[in-house]
Amino acid sequence: MLEVRILGGIEALRSGSVLALGPDQRRAVLGVLALEANRPVSLQKITRMLWGGDSPEGAKGSIQAHISRLRSVLFAGGEHREAIETVPGGYRLVLESGRVDIVRFDELVARARRAGDSEARALYSEALRLWRGRPMATARYLESLSCALQEKCLLVYEDSVETRLRLGEAAQLVPELTAMAHEHLHRPRLTGALMKALQSSGRTAEALHHYDLVRRNLVEQAGLEPGVELRRLQAAVLREEDSRQKAHL
Repeated sequence: MLEVRILGGIEALRSGSVLALGPDQRRAVLGVLALEANRPVSLQKITRMLWGGDSPEGAKGSIQAHISRLRSVLFAGGEHREAIETVPGGYRLVLESGRVDIVRFDELVARARRAGDSEARALYSEALRLWRGRPMATARYLESLSCALQEKCLLVYEDSVETRLRLGEAAQLVPELTAMAHEHLHRPRLTGALMKALQSSGRTAEALHHYDLVRRNLVEQAGLEPGVELRRLQAAVLREEDSRQKAHL
């Protein structure tokens, strides 16, 4: 059984064994096809994804050579149900949806967003287990796609965190959320989620400290103050911290 993964380094596995795909550019071609699994991808689009508007002479031949080699590596053994098909003007990667991680990820997230919190929590967790690191990390040719997929994964992580906070999992969330929020200081939803988790865990001073850290970073990097929602949250935490301190007098 063949699997293709792009939510991390681009890789293909057959029966659990990682296949030798070859050079970075060939991996990038597979990544573009996997992102559009079971849909036709034009040769023009593959060229644009790899080289932008400045494709080299011989780009078409390079892509065709990579497709030929990918067919040999991925679909050895004469499996007719799995193929990179030639379609008018381009190619199509034909695989069952559950065997392409980004397709499975999108399916799980769509189900989570229709579900109640308890079911959504499980579905988000299953989706996020597919996220192995920066998407398409082994394909330097696909930086813009990599950034877009990373943003998609982070948005889903934020949705998951907010769901878990509603389910009362603040204390359990603090360790992983602290690491994520510090890694992504520019993301207000992560900042707010960490502040809420710390506040719910009785750690208001730490929540305020993180707000101050984010504010300093924002002022230094962009000359901006935090948005309205974060300022309101900070004010609420300040009131709680003030009440806590007065109670100990």
